[in-house]
Amino acid sequence: MRIGMILDNKFPPDFRVEKEINSLQKKHKIFLLCYKRGKQKDREEWCGINVQRIFNGFERRWSNWRLIRTNFSHHWRIEIEKFVINNQIDVLHVHDLPLVRTAISVGEKMHIPVIADLHENYPALLELETNEPLYNAPSLGTLIVRMSVSIEGWKKYEKTVITKADMVITVIEEAKQRLIDLGVPPSKIHVVANYNLMNVNKLDEKQTIVRNNPFRIVYAGGFGPSRDLKTLIHAASLIQENEIQNLEILMLGAMGRTYSEMKRYAAQMGVEDKVSVYKWMPMEEAEKIMNSAHVGLVPHSKSDHTDSTIPHKLFQYMDYGLPIIVSNCKPLERIIRDSGTGLVYRSGDAKSLASCLIEIYQNPAKSKEMGRLGTIAVKEKYNWNNAEKVLLKLYDELVH
Repeated sequence: MRIGMILDNKFPPDFRVEKEINSLQKKHKIFLLCYKRGKQKDREEWCGINVQRIFNGFERRWSNWRLIRTNFSHHWRIEIEKFVINNQIDVLHVHDLPLVRTAISVGEKMHIPVIADLHENYPALLELETNEPLYNAPSLGTLIVRMSVSIEGWKKYEKTVITKADMVITVIEEAKQRLIDLGVPPSKIHVVANYNLMNVNKLDEKQTIVRNNPFRIVYAGGFGPSRDLKTLIHAASLIQENEIQNLEILMLGAMGRTYSEMKRYAAQMGVEDKVSVYKWMPMEEAEKIMNSAHVGLVPHSKSDHTDSTIPHKLFQYMDYGLPIIVSNCKPLERIIRDSGTGLVYRSGDAKSLASCLIEIYQNPAKSKEMGRLGTIAVKEKYNWNNAEKVLLKLYDELVH
């Protein structure tokens, strides 16, 4: 089968899209249509797939704004039609909500099925990013979106358009239930969980927590409004030296102004000596830092968005044998409690988070057991090999 993937972003990198491509290549021929950024080539072969890029510079920004504003893009529809014809596409696989209606219009015209691959609760994410601007300093782009985009319109659009897709992919069980509640037939929905490829190069043993040595907490990921990193810094300010000796908090992945904002807030809270903020770095460098840590952290702010999505970093922490502390977002809390791999704190509650950190530090045997259970959970359940089976079976059903 010739699969045409549609992505309203640049590529690479995109960890989830890359995993799906690598899996589907085992049985199918993959073509990708995406945005162009900077000096990226219009066309190239990437790891055996054909990548075509469109809309650079102002054209891209204008197209993206129109898409966010109206839930449809005539420019994209024209390009997708040409993409389907030129590559003899058998099925369209569209990543995330914005381009689903546009892809379906092409699918109906060309008489080919459309799979909607939903990485996020997009209306809830859009609401979070517009109504809670990053650290109370909204960018010009955020202000424009806030003034021109209807969140209620996006919610109605999602409810209407998703039922028209031939199949729907979600990243976690809670997201599937949300779509069922919107009226999508359960038989259409497939959970291709946001698990990781197992890391064959990880260290065999994690560090043992030793007093007088640095006690390292690592957070790796985005610094957007759905990540409640201020609560983490606040929690650090509440911990006394006799509760945790030599506390170090490593925050990886800052981009743009978030780097200076986090450093400024750490100084404001009097913990700049305990908090290290790192800008975005290649995965290989991030892995070295994670391998030096004692605890992995997922400090998501609880919301409609985070209650129906899951970060792949959670399973990466497990694979590294780290005990994990998460906020009480539904999927995070369920997985941590089911697997016994960490502790849960109340989202936005610095005292609750500080208590979890202290408990991990003061109970090294318990911490080690949580890490051990994490590696078992990844090996047996939370790995991409299992998610891949669902993805490949979905396409087998589509063929037959």
